[in-house]
Amino acid sequence: MTCLIQEWAEGLLACRFKDTARLLQRHYTETFCNTWLEHDKEALCAQDPETLLRWGRMGQRYLSLLHPFMPFLTTELHERMKS
Repeated sequence: MTCLIQEWAEGLLACRFKDTARLLQRHYTETFCNTWLEHDKEALCAQDPETLLRWGRMGQRYLSLLHPFMPFLTTELHERMKS
């Protein structure tokens, strides 16, 4: 995730918004869903507290990265995740 954040910051600083949004989309679908979700699927279904906490933190990070592109949606989701 560190490499993603670095590429995200460089893209925003260079005003490459479309490329940065595509980077997030690609990483979310290919890495987050296809790899990490498949790996943790059983633990998530079993409601493993450690896994749920880790996924909550990853979700918050993705919301933070998406915020410049979708501020109203990410704020609403962030507030709903608190409760």
